Formats: sequence, C-alpha cells, structure tokens
Amino acid sequence: MSDADEARFAGIYEMLQQGPEFSMKTFPNRFGELDTAIADALETTTTPDRQIRVHDMAASNAITSLELFECLHSRFRGNVSLRASDYFDALYLVSIPESRWKVIFDAGGSPVQFVRGRLVLSANREPRRYLINRLLQKCVAPALLRKASAGLSGGHRIALFHPRCVAAASACARFTLGREDVFKPETTSYDALRIMNLLIHVPPDRSRPWFVPACRTVGDGGLFVIGIAPLRTDPIDATIFQRCGSRFNPLRDLGGGYEHRQAVLDLDLDGP
Repeated sequence: MSDADEARFAGIYEMLQQGPEFSMKTFPNRFGELDTAIADALETTTTPDRQIRVHDMAASNAITSLELFECLHSRFRGNVSLRASDYFDALYLVSIPESRWKVIFDAGGSPVQFVRGRLVLSANREPRRYLINRLLQKCVAPALLRKASAGLSGGHRIALFHPRCVAAASACARFTLGREDVFKPETTSYDALRIMNLLIHVPPDRSRPWFVPACRTVGDGGLFVIGIAPLRTDPIDATIFQRCGSRFNPLRDLGGGYEHRQAVLDLDLDGP
C-alpha cells in the first residue's frame, strides 16, 4: 500500500467508534520501542528452542500486531506464533427490503450509521448544528432499527482488519487473526500477552480489575504487557510483567510505566 493509502486507512480507523467506549485509532510504527523490549524480555525468559506463543488482544486493525510478529519472527525465526484479536473485528451492512435505506451495525450488534444514498445519519447523537439530521434521525431510526435487526444475521460483513494483516495471515500460518472478548477470553495459554490502550480513561476496579480473565491466559513464567500510547507524539507508558505462580513481577517499565501497575502487582490469580 502507498503512503497515501495508509494515511486514508488511518483516518478512517481514527473516526470509527465501536461501542460507547472504544475506538479503532491506530497506525503503523506505533510500538516499535515496545516490540523490541518484548523481544528482549522473551530472550531472557524462554529457552532458544521453545515455541513461543503470543497474543495481542484489543488490537484494533492489527497493524501493530503484524509489526510485533515481524519483530519477533526476525529474532526467533520459526519459533514464534502470534494471534491478533479484537472484539470489534467487522461491521455489518443490512439493506432494508423495499427501501433505499441501509443500516450499519458494529460487531456487538449496535447500530453505527443509517445510510440512504449520500445521506448518512449517525446512530449516536447528531451535533446540534445539524438540525435536519437530528430531526430525520428521530423520525426514521426506530423503524429502521426494527426492520434491520431482523436481517442482521444475513448482513454484508465488512472486515476491519488491515489489508496487510489479512494478506499476512493468508500467507503465514503462524500469524492469525480472530475475534475475542478481552473480558471473556478463551482459555488458550500464551507465553506473552499484550493489551495496549484499552479503557484508557477507566481505571481498574481494585476489587476485580477488568484484565483478570485475560491475565489467567498467561502461562507461568510468561509475560503480561500493558500500557498506553494514546497519540502519535506521546511516549509509550507501559510495563512488562512476568507471571510467577499466581502473581506478577515487573520486569521493565517504558516511559512512566503502566499507570495502574499496582493493580497488576496486587493480583492473586489463585484467588476468586
């Protein structure tokens, strides 16, 4: 893809809101320093002949996951596999029968847009300055949702993973893409788990942080990487932890480290 193509894709993803709290804002060359730090940590925590399994969760369009895989592959050759996952992996376009209207839903089944020709109405609250849009939305949205929801299962699926990632997954069995809920993950065990920029503005509940289920998928001795890098010019603030039994110990901080690192250190995975 050309630089102009990449810029267009980044702009589209930046505008794409998924659910009430999540966005798809991401771009290439975002986590290079962190990728190298993860590779360094894996070299010290694994044996040279071990097959390393990595999971990059809440990966948006997975372009940064592909870059992590390429970094690890160059370091460990054929001994690494990486799964990139996101709950919001696709959009679904449903055409209303006997109508020019179409409704677009996110992967969770929530409406995103109502479209008729060149007219596009947001499923969220339209700005006050768009009075006509607000009136139209109020008039047509309820009826369109009733009709479109019935046909959601047969809607046209629009994949949200980056084209480069789709091509890489087709060409290499060690790089895979999938849909997974970070709050209700599958039980597969991994040697490294990375979660970046999820719920930036929502601190974890100290009694039961949101990342507990995901942390249970990290094998003993494996790495848990968590942090934020919200904007292009902002530094990465992340921490690489290692699981030791039911606890996590910090191995390395990047920038100021993960803001809620103590919540990770307080975890006891043998607890309820």
